[in-house]
Amino acid sequence: MTNDTPPWDLDTEDKANIDDLLANYILDQGDKALRHTLDIADKTTTRAFTVLLFMVPVTSTIISFLITELHKGPQQTYLNVGFFLLLVIACCVNLFFLIRLVFPRNTMVVGREPRDIAVKSVLTRECSSPDKVLILKINEIKNCQHRISYNKKQNAERIERFSQILKWTGITALLSTAVYLLILCL
Repeated sequence: MTNDTPPWDLDTEDKANIDDLLANYILDQGDKALRHTLDIADKTTTRAFTVLLFMVPVTSTIISFLITELHKGPQQTYLNVGFFLLLVIACCVNLFFLIRLVFPRNTMVVGREPRDIAVKSVLTRECSSPDKVLILKINEIKNCQHRISYNKKQNAERIERFSQILKWTGITALLSTAVYLLILCL
């Protein structure tokens, strides 16, 4: 998912019409929107961890069955061993993608460090202190929008990957059940 749209910016006329009260309101609303994107990221991570915690014991159980089948000896068909081996590979691939979904989680957080806010060009400008604060707030409005846009893009990509993982996990479970039942019937 690529984002070819240019970053959002306030035009000069809009900047001139923003006073301190309006800037505070816009920042407050932006903060709420940014926190919402972080909540979505947290929920996606929590769901991925839940599936991950389910997949680890399932994979371990399948590996145990595989080892048991290997120790049964030549009277057992290699069909069972091959089936369990493919299932282990499918589970390991699934675990790999789940771990990549959870780590690292790329989001931009609320707020900035003081060294990033205290821009020298604004601090040394010849204007009143309230005007400097307003300029910093307007810059922060733009930065807040950038963080919101970035987080929305990251969330959309992560949610899409998570839905793909769930889809392939379900397909693998259904196919493996059908194949195992077929093997039992032979």
